[in-house]
Amino acid sequence: MSNPNYCSALTLEHGCDKSKTSTGPLESQNGFSIDRVPFIAGDGTSNRMFLPLCAKPKTVALFQRRPMLLYRTIVDTLMTETGDLLIFIADGEVMVQAMMMNSSRSKSERKVAAVATLLKAHVERTLYAISRKRPELAARIAGVVDWATVAAAETCASTIEGLRRIMRNPAMEVNPPSTAALEAGLGETGAKIWTSIRRLVKNLYTQRTAGTSLASVFKGEGLAIKTSEPKLVKRYRALEESCVLELSSILAGFECEGIIYTEMRYLTPDARGMSFIGNSIKEIREALSAHAECPTTNDDVADDLRFLKRVASEDHGLMLLQIPKDAAQPKNAATPRIRMHTPRVHNPVASVA
Repeated sequence: MSNPNYCSALTLEHGCDKSKTSTGPLESQNGFSIDRVPFIAGDGTSNRMFLPLCAKPKTVALFQRRPMLLYRTIVDTLMTETGDLLIFIADGEVMVQAMMMNSSRSKSERKVAAVATLLKAHVERTLYAISRKRPELAARIAGVVDWATVAAAETCASTIEGLRRIMRNPAMEVNPPSTAALEAGLGETGAKIWTSIRRLVKNLYTQRTAGTSLASVFKGEGLAIKTSEPKLVKRYRALEESCVLELSSILAGFECEGIIYTEMRYLTPDARGMSFIGNSIKEIREALSAHAECPTTNDDVADDLRFLKRVASEDHGLMLLQIPKDAAQPKNAATPRIRMHTPRVHNPVASVA
């Protein structure tokens, strides 16, 4: 069972060899504090955790600035909580679609692949170090999976298709559809899911384009998109697909060798994006938990809602491992250049299994 002391804090930085728990941030002369912040409570029975690492340049830059951060994150998580930990490299389509919001597919694929190579190498070196220094903890590291592995699991794949059909239902072509049209095409539950995901896309798009010259894809304060501008519609569709993929994986859990990992531990210097995603997860689960059979104009949606209700019946937890922003980006440190090559790895990740 996960440690119930969700308000504890861990010091995760080079020079801090011991972890402690407290009711507030733990200070250190040589390091910085990181807060363990509960966002979604799990069901209290699962101790199978997963740590997602996004294959984007900012992630690699963070680990270049703080080479021991990943090591301390993994070690202290395993020391604080019981159970096994799965490492997830968020590469592939889930990250490509997110980058396609303001980039071509080919460019996005190249960037994700290059960054994922660097990230996987750093993970391998980190796990090798843990296997040498803390073998008793290394035995509880379940392995490393990528997006292709996660998306191929039957439950996740079916969840993706279900959410896609809700978001792309032909009845939703009116922009924006009225509440009556939403409920006629998707039923009350489907309408709530559709609204939650579109609102999530708007929140993420607004956050990611703040301070840039990118035009908004939305009209004013509502959820209508600018369908008369194909480039903006393309940006919207890419981010919507990325959201569907990410939401589906969290709802379904991360499957590895027949075991499903449900407790997310998310390392971040800025929790806004994951907070938006977490709120959407809450809304979708609440809608599905209250779902009752009702007529819809689409039999596939009715089947999807039955399936999604079963998937959402299990509470999967989310805890933020929040790093201070100034620790992630020291004032006097320039942003490191991301070198697209594979560093030498002295021992394969399999050595920790």
